[in-house]
Amino acid sequence: MDATAWATISLVLFIGLAWRMGAFKAAAASLDKRSAEIAQQLADAKRLRGEAEALLKQYQARSDQAQSEARALVAEAKADVAALRQSLRAQLDKDLARREQQAQERIARAEAQASAEIREIAARAAIEAAERLLEERVSPAVQADLVSAGIKDMQRILTKA
Repeated sequence: MDATAWATISLVLFIGLAWRMGAFKAAAASLDKRSAEIAQQLADAKRLRGEAEALLKQYQARSDQAQSEARALVAEAKADVAALRQSLRAQLDKDLARREQQAQERIARAEAQASAEIREIAARAAIEAAERLLEERVSPAVQADLVSAGIKDMQRILTKA
């Protein structure tokens, strides 16, 4: 027999002996154990990924809800501002109309007062002119008669009242 045959026989005997002593079982068990660990890690990774995706969806839903609420608040604030602006504008218009009315009333009072003062001044001027004319053109006897007639007229007027 040659060396190759002896090497082949030795290899077969070694493998048989290793088999018999359980060397392959230990290697297979080690590989099975490593495979189980990898499978467990993959299962954990899938579970963690699922949890992460669920959290992401939850946060996205919260974000969408918060954005929706923010848009609603902005819309409500705009509506409130528009209503307030309209209310203030109406109040301003009322105030302006009231002040305009007051100014017109003051102007009317001032015109009436000025007109009354002008009439009074004109009446005084007419009385003074009449007095001067009477003094210059009417004799003292006629003046006395006119004063007596005026007094009698006033007594008659006052007794009727």
